Amino acid sequence: MTDVADGRALSALVNLILVLADYESVSSRRLSQWAPDGPSLESEVAAAALCQEELGHARARYPLLEEMPLTEAPVPLQRGDERTRMYAVSFLEDSLPTWPHVVAAMSLIDPALTVMFNALRECRFEDLRRRAARIPGEEEFHRKYADGRV
Repeated sequence: MTDVADGRALSALVNLILVLADYESVSSRRLSQWAPDGPSLESEVAAAALCQEELGHARARYPLLEEMPLTEAPVPLQRGDERTRMYAVSFLEDSLPTWPHVVAAMSLIDPALTVMFNALRECRFEDLRRRAARIPGEEEFHRKYADGRV
């Protein structure tokens, strides 16, 4: 019974890591579309900076999947750019049509993820715990920027 529980926990952890990495990869893509088209130069520069941070977060997560203690033979990891199906909130499935949509995404979705990363600082999987520990501090810039736009 313990093996089944451990297997379920491992499956849930793999799923969580994949969803978090995919969200940040998709979010980065949506922000990058506004880097040259924001309503002001400041907005364009901020979108580019936020995009880089989100992409960096995603790139820090994907390798965790390769480090998981799987019982089956490992399958080569397809990162976000290589897969046809990405996991993110439906709000981000398509390009964000207006700057207010970008601000809404930063204002509503990022805080929820910050709660998740704060919780992951207690995770037993050391590599995830270590990488999750620094994300809330970096997300603080996103929150302040989004609050200023609202």
